[in-house]
This record gives sequence, structure tokens and C-alpha cells, in this order.
Amino acid sequence: KIIILITLSAFIAGCGASSGTTATPAAPLVPFTVSGQITYDFVPTDNTVTGVANRLNYAAKVARAARRVTVQALSGSTVVATTTTNDLGNYSLSVPGGSIIVRALASSTVTSNTPDSTLPDNCSGATWDVRVVDNNTANPSSQTNPNLRPSYSVSSSTPLTTTATGVNLNAAITTNGVNYTNRAGAPFNVLDSIITEMELVCQGSATTTFPLLYVNWSSGNAASAGNKYDGDITTSFFTTEDYSGLSLTSIGNIYILGVENVDTDELDSHVMAHEYGHYLEAKL
Repeated sequence: KIIILITLSAFIAGCGASSGTTATPAAPLVPFTVSGQITYDFVPTDNTVTGVANRLNYAAKVARAARRVTVQALSGSTVVATTTTNDLGNYSLSVPGGSIIVRALASSTVTSNTPDSTLPDNCSGATWDVRVVDNNTANPSSQTNPNLRPSYSVSSSTPLTTTATGVNLNAAITTNGVNYTNRAGAPFNVLDSIITEMELVCQGSATTTFPLLYVNWSSGNAASAGNKYDGDITTSFFTTEDYSGLSLTSIGNIYILGVENVDTDELDSHVMAHEYGHYLEAKL
């Protein structure tokens, strides 16, 4: 009995010590809006050099609008708002409050597309889901779960806490004259090439539903035989894959070469068009 009384006494004393403490309520979040433009660097070809055909002219690169790409507002690692750019690369995010950064993904997920009057604008009512991902993950699980293949993105560097305009992001491509120093624009060029091809298809059927497509690009994708999930893809190609754990079968996958100074295809729009043609044959 003495032990019980002592224990209860200590418990009551503990409760009494905390009963006068009042928690300070958290300040309410104040919604705000963030807007801007997403662009990527496009490198044209130069056919004017004698004896050299179709080489890339980095001095003539231009910033192109990143059309129909996914834009997110992140609070830490949590996505708190999502939107899609229009055909001029413009976006506007309604944020619930707090501190956020803006991230643009090299992916485009659209349901019943609404035209924005920027040509070409054939895909009125069309639906698609195109994701440019890195297949060279060194993660065996990514072979059967493509969602484990990292997405490519560009992000703002300064946290935003209030309404802001002109929050622009550019996926750059830069070189030192010999090697790349930044290839962030490469996957966005891949995505835009696919969007161009979809617009051509929509000339025949505006409300086309394009099945899910993964475009696997890596700076380590080499013209060597082996495991494609280690970057040994032999050549750029199209295939279908089954993901039984996700209950997904015959999912379209394009693999694109990327090893610099050997063979790269991410800036070759005709290669993208060719492989996308195989996707259309297989899926539509």
C-alpha cells in the first residue's frame, strides 16, 4: 500500500506541474500565388561546314518554351500544389501557404487537353502521360517498378513565402568547348520532341488517348550490350515492359543513347520521332 500511495503521489504531482502550461497555436497558413515561365535550351544543327553534316551548333542555342510540363510547389519534400505549363511555358501555382520551392519536371500528364490558342493546337480533348526518367539507377527494383527511376527536373533555389511573379526556370545545356558542363535541358528536349509528334497524330484524331510512355534517358546510356538498367542499351530503341507488381502490362518504353563524345540522341529530333513511331505502332 505504501508503494502504491507513493506512486500515485508522484503521478499527481507530475500532472499538477504541467496543468498550467498552454501551447502556442501555430500561425495560420496564408495562401499565395507563384507564376513564371519554364524554358529549356535547344541546340540547332549547322550544315554549313564543308565536309561536316548535321553537327550541333552550341553557339546558336536558344531557350524554348517547355510546353505542357508538370510544375510543382514543394514544402520540404511534400508536393503542395501542381499545375501544367501552357504552350508558351507559362505557369501559375496556387499555394496553400508556408515556404515553398518551384520544381519543373521533364514529364507531361494531361487529361482531356484544353487548347490555349498557341499553335500547333490539334490535341483538343487528348489525354497522355509521358515521363522522361533515368534508367541507369543501380537499383534492381527499378527494373520492375519504373516509378523508382528518377525523374529529371529543375528547381528554384530561393524559398518563396509570398506571392511572386517572374519565377522563371531554365533547363540549361552548356559546354566548355569539349565536354558538357550542364545537360539539364536534354530530357526536356526529349519530352518536347514527343509532344511535337503527338500534335501530328492529333491532326487525324484530336481526342486521341495516348497510353503511358516512359522515355529512359541517361548520360550513361551507351552503345554497348548488357543490362539496359546499367546503361548498356546497344542503341536507341522502343520496347514494351510488364510490371506485375504494379498490375501494369505492355507499357511503352523508349531508351535513348546519352554518352557524350561517343553517341548521343537526346538532341536528335528525328531519332525521337523514329522511336515514337514504334510506340504508335505498338500501342495505337
